[in-house]
Amino acid sequence: MLIPFIRAYMAAAPQLRTYAIAGNWARLALALEPANITLTATEAAAWAGLGFLPQEAGQLIFDGITADRYREMETYAEEQAGGRDELAAQRIRQMLDSGEWIIPE
Repeated sequence: MLIPFIRAYMAAAPQLRTYAIAGNWARLALALEPANITLTATEAAAWAGLGFLPQEAGQLIFDGITADRYREMETYAEEQAGGRDELAAQRIRQMLDSGEWIIPE
Protein backbone atom coordinates (compact mmCIF):
# COMPACT_ATOMS: atom_id res chain seq x y z
CA MET A 1 0.00 0.00 0.00
CA LEU A 2 2.77 2.44 0.87
CA ILE A 3 4.76 2.33 -2.37
CA PRO A 4 1.78 2.73 -4.77
CA PHE A 5 0.38 5.50 -2.55
CA ILE A 6 3.71 7.35 -2.48
CA ARG A 7 4.12 7.05 -6.27
CA ALA A 8 0.60 8.35 -6.88
CA TYR A 9 1.08 11.20 -4.41
CA MET A 10 4.40 12.22 -5.98
CA ALA A 11 2.78 12.29 -9.42
CA ALA A 12 -0.18 14.40 -8.28
CA ALA A 13 1.17 16.77 -5.60
CA PRO A 14 1.69 20.32 -6.85
CA GLN A 15 3.81 21.23 -3.82
CA LEU A 16 5.16 19.65 -0.63
CA ARG A 17 6.36 16.86 -2.91
CA THR A 18 9.07 14.98 -1.06
CA TYR A 19 9.32 11.28 -0.32
CA ALA A 20 9.30 11.99 3.42
CA ILE A 21 6.06 13.97 3.19
CA ALA A 22 4.54 11.40 0.83
CA GLY A 23 5.39 8.70 3.36
CA ASN A 24 3.72 10.72 6.12
CA TRP A 25 0.56 11.03 3.99
CA ALA A 26 0.63 7.27 3.39
CA ARG A 27 0.97 6.63 7.13
CA LEU A 28 -1.97 8.95 7.78
CA ALA A 29 -4.01 7.00 5.23
CA LEU A 30 -3.20 3.79 7.10
CA ALA A 31 -4.05 5.37 10.46
CA LEU A 32 -7.47 6.46 9.16
CA GLU A 33 -8.44 2.99 7.91
CA PRO A 34 -9.68 1.68 11.30
CA ALA A 35 -12.18 4.57 11.33
CA ASN A 36 -13.37 3.51 7.84
CA ILE A 37 -11.94 6.68 6.31
CA THR A 38 -10.25 6.32 2.95
CA LEU A 39 -7.58 8.85 2.12
CA THR A 40 -6.42 8.51 -1.47
CA ALA A 41 -3.12 9.78 -2.77
CA THR A 42 -5.05 12.20 -4.98
CA GLU A 43 -6.90 13.65 -1.98
CA ALA A 44 -3.62 13.87 -0.03
CA ALA A 45 -2.10 15.75 -2.98
CA ALA A 46 -5.10 18.11 -2.99
CA TRP A 47 -4.48 18.88 0.69
CA ALA A 48 -0.78 19.41 -0.08
CA GLY A 49 -1.83 21.79 -2.86
CA LEU A 50 -3.54 23.86 -0.18
CA GLY A 51 -0.30 23.91 1.80
CA PHE A 52 -1.26 21.32 4.42
CA LEU A 53 1.08 18.73 5.86
CA PRO A 54 -0.49 15.43 6.99
CA GLN A 55 -0.34 16.33 10.67
CA GLU A 56 -2.18 19.58 9.95
CA ALA A 57 -4.93 18.05 7.80
CA GLY A 58 -5.42 14.83 9.76
CA GLN A 59 -8.11 16.07 12.14
CA LEU A 60 -9.98 17.84 9.33
CA ILE A 61 -9.96 14.64 7.28
CA PHE A 62 -11.08 12.64 10.31
CA ASP A 63 -13.95 15.12 10.73
CA GLY A 64 -15.04 14.41 7.15
CA ILE A 65 -13.76 17.56 5.48
CA THR A 66 -12.27 17.13 2.02
CA ALA A 67 -9.71 19.44 0.45
CA ASP A 68 -12.38 20.72 -1.94
CA ARG A 69 -14.74 21.46 0.94
CA TYR A 70 -11.97 23.24 2.86
CA ARG A 71 -11.23 25.36 -0.21
CA GLU A 72 -14.94 26.29 -0.44
CA MET A 73 -15.04 27.22 3.25
CA GLU A 74 -11.93 29.38 2.89
CA THR A 75 -13.37 31.14 -0.16
CA TYR A 76 -16.57 31.88 1.76
CA ALA A 77 -14.62 33.10 4.82
CA GLU A 78 -12.53 35.39 2.61
CA GLU A 79 -15.67 36.82 1.00
CA GLN A 80 -17.27 37.44 4.40
CA ALA A 81 -14.12 39.10 5.74
CA GLY A 82 -13.67 41.35 2.72
CA GLY A 83 -10.68 39.57 1.19
CA ARG A 84 -7.76 37.28 1.94
CA ASP A 85 -5.70 39.92 3.75
CA GLU A 86 -8.63 40.94 5.93
CA LEU A 87 -9.30 37.32 6.85
CA ALA A 88 -5.64 36.84 7.78
CA ALA A 89 -5.74 39.99 9.93
CA GLN A 90 -8.89 38.76 11.69
CA ARG A 91 -7.31 35.40 12.43
CA ILE A 92 -4.15 37.00 13.78
CA ARG A 93 -6.23 39.28 16.02
CA GLN A 94 -8.20 36.28 17.29
CA MET A 95 -4.99 34.39 18.10
CA LEU A 96 -3.54 37.40 19.89
CA ASP A 97 -6.77 38.06 21.82
CA SER A 98 -7.01 34.41 22.90
CA GLY A 99 -3.38 34.26 24.02
CA GLU A 100 -2.60 31.60 21.41
CA TRP A 101 0.01 33.99 20.02
CA ILE A 102 2.08 36.26 22.22
CA ILE A 103 4.11 39.14 20.81
CA PRO A 104 7.43 39.34 22.66
CA GLU A 105 8.24 42.79 24.00
